[in-house]
Amino acid sequence: MNLEGLHLDTAEDARELEAHLDRRLAAFGHRVHVIVNYDNVELGPAAEETFFGMVRHNTEKYFASATHYSTNAFFRHQLGQRFTQAQLGQLIYPSFEAARKGTRALTANESPQRAERSAGPTGRTDEGPGSA
Repeated sequence: MNLEGLHLDTAEDARELEAHLDRRLAAFGHRVHVIVNYDNVELGPAAEETFFGMVRHNTEKYFASATHYSTNAFFRHQLGQRFTQAQLGQLIYPSFEAARKGTRALTANESPQRAERSAGPTGRTDEGPGSA
């Protein structure tokens, strides 16, 4: 799912995205494995609660597994903290390839941390700015 460059400033913006994704994901008729690209996403404070509610809803209803990535280390750290605050505790990987390996690990019941080691730089949410 490519959210690259998405700007959500208001709760209404997040509700529009939620409605769009709900229609698209429901059309599959079954749970799907998803990798979400968060590169250059701007999430305003007014949109956060609705956005993370949407993420929780999609994770519970539509996703067999979900991995996330951003190539920007600072944003990965920031977004990881926000996922943790929203009690979604999801890893944010540093690249599509690392996220893909994380998805494979999830579907093979392997530890995501083990997949991270094989994927190179981890993109763990506890890394600070400037980390790979």
